[in-house]
Amino acid sequence: MALAPIPTFPRQAGRSKTVIKSQGANMRYLIRVCFTIAALAIAGSAGSAGSTGQQQAAVVPLSYGITELDLTGENLPGMAVFARRENFNAHGFDVLTLYIKTSHGDGSPPVWQLVSLFNKEKEEFTITTRVGADCLLHDFRLVTSAQSSGYQLVVADRKLGKSYANAAPVVFSFYDLKKNDKNLPGRPLYYFELQRSQKAKHQYCDVGEAFSKELGLKPYGEQNH
Repeated sequence: MALAPIPTFPRQAGRSKTVIKSQGANMRYLIRVCFTIAALAIAGSAGSAGSTGQQQAAVVPLSYGITELDLTGENLPGMAVFARRENFNAHGFDVLTLYIKTSHGDGSPPVWQLVSLFNKEKEEFTITTRVGADCLLHDFRLVTSAQSSGYQLVVADRKLGKSYANAAPVVFSFYDLKKNDKNLPGRPLYYFELQRSQKAKHQYCDVGEAFSKELGLKPYGEQNH
């Protein structure tokens, strides 16, 4: 008895190729999605780190008079003297001076040492503000950071531009506290030295707004709003 022939069916070559193409497209899509997710995760991590860094910097509150500070982080007596220089118009300003009480390292009794600012060889004995009728053009923030045992100083300066009331470029200057360990002539025992400058991303009328929006640094007192 003869067996019935096994039926055969034509190969669907077009469908096979379509399936392969579809699988390849899906694979490429999944790869793109994975790369996108990874990029977003890295960006989010970097943004989080930057935000954390800003949150770690705390603005030292100041009011008119004397504020006791440990500027060095070494339990040396220190103080900030903050005062007003009235001008009887819209351009009065504030003045800050910083001091540390210590000896010269030669066994002499401790005395109050002025802590000045250095930009290369240019020295400033005081830190001042500059005010217009509408906006603050020059101001500072004395800050502490979890990454440093001492204090840091950030100064913001805005060009006058067209007028006091117009937005203009703002530049931040960052100072670190230094010690003249070798008693080199021309430098005090302690001083703030300029480390770097950074231009604000946007223009501002008031540098206080630039401090808040670009560096996350709030005002140091009621008179600073």
